[in-house]
Amino acid sequence: MRSGPSAVHGPRPIVIAVLMGLQLFGDVPFAIFLITEVSVRQTLTPPRLLGRTNASVHFLTTLVGPLGALTAGLLATQIGIRVTLLIAALGMLSATAWLLFSPVRRLHDSTAGAEKGEGRLGEEQSTTETQRRPSEITL
Repeated sequence: MRSGPSAVHGPRPIVIAVLMGLQLFGDVPFAIFLITEVSVRQTLTPPRLLGRTNASVHFLTTLVGPLGALTAGLLATQIGIRVTLLIAALGMLSATAWLLFSPVRRLHDSTAGAEKGEGRLGEEQSTTETQRRPSEITL
């Protein structure tokens, strides 16, 4: 009942278990990464640049998908699907490896300086009515 060659071979229960495991251990950490990535970006970016920063990151990450698909298609026709998938897996691992040596690992407290009136990057900011917490606004 197969419609064509598959990249996954083996007994059906094992194939299903492996694919379910990949979804569980691939998608859950990715969701955690996305939440953390946006939180760190919003913490480190001055409020006046948040819109530009988020738009730029969204544009670049959206642009990478079609370029990666085109490159993967070209590679698969030249060197084969399995080698292309191996290259993709190694590329994904190396894309996260730089975090081991990054200053991001030393970030701990995003509110360090909020009590002193400092901004998100440590610069002094004047506090206007719109920047104050709702509990600090007096009527």
